Amino acid sequence: MNKKDLIDRLIDIQEAHGWSDDEMGQRLGVDRTFWIKAKQRQRGLGLKFLRGALTAFRELTEEAVDYIVEQTG
Repeated sequence: MNKKDLIDRLIDIQEAHGWSDDEMGQRLGVDRTFWIKAKQRQRGLGLKFLRGALTAFRELTEEAVDYIVEQTG
């Protein structure tokens, strides 16, 4: 089984809680449009997004670090 990346894990969390894109964006500290584009992999995540994701979901630290390494490596 492939390891899920940060976006996949965030989508799983959103679906498990039944949150709308607006609600998930709020939890991540970004607007709904940003979250939708990130979810569809149409944009990079950026520091604000990563900070919001880790503030809301500390359990995703490993996935966030993997994302940073992939983007800077």
